[in-house]
Amino acid sequence: MDRTIEFLDQGLITPIAPMEVFSAEKTEEAFRYMQSGSRLGKVVVSMPEDPSKLSATCTAPKVNFNPEATYVLVGGLGAMGKATSTWMVERGARHFIYISRSAGQSDRDVAFLAELASQGCSAQAVAGSVADSAVVRMAVSMAPKPIKGVFQLSMALPNMPFLDMSHSEWTDGLVAKVDGTWNLHRELPRDLDFFVLASSIGGCFGHIGQANYAAANTFCEHSFQCVLRSTC
Repeated sequence: MDRTIEFLDQGLITPIAPMEVFSAEKTEEAFRYMQSGSRLGKVVVSMPEDPSKLSATCTAPKVNFNPEATYVLVGGLGAMGKATSTWMVERGARHFIYISRSAGQSDRDVAFLAELASQGCSAQAVAGSVADSAVVRMAVSMAPKPIKGVFQLSMALPNMPFLDMSHSEWTDGLVAKVDGTWNLHRELPRDLDFFVLASSIGGCFGHIGQANYAAANTFCEHSFQCVLRSTC
């Protein structure tokens, strides 16, 4: 970081150009411009010296899920996935498919699936890696209702400094998010209501032993930008 700042001070490196700057009051306009697909360089939102002068109205969107649809959660039997599932059930979702390497095998998983059943939900667990396209195809074939959404929450963290990392440790940290996301893209229906990719700020900077995880998160962030461009 010190060396980077030194290079900036000396003018040896400069920000990406061209740079389109929007004031904080025009943040929505900045995102619309980014989605247009016609931009070059970077889009920057400039914050005022005193943020308290900004006026904003926060309106929580009303979210409802289709009780006649199936929702796929990959890596969805961890803490985040269970919380997401409960939130979805409270808003109408009734059919779930969970994909993970150990889906439905632990006592906690069995108890959670029973909890969903007690609320009138159907939940099926598919044990396997989302990086295996055959596992994804099997999950799709098991859907009791049309699949309308997916939460891609899978992750792997084989920690090791990059210079000491074996090829298998590198790929183990990538396949769940990279290969898995591509498999979901290829095998799921094209008329989804949403496709959510869980990423991390670790894609920008992170732990010294998580270069593979950082690369996987960067892939998810870049994929999201590509989807924005293609839909616009």
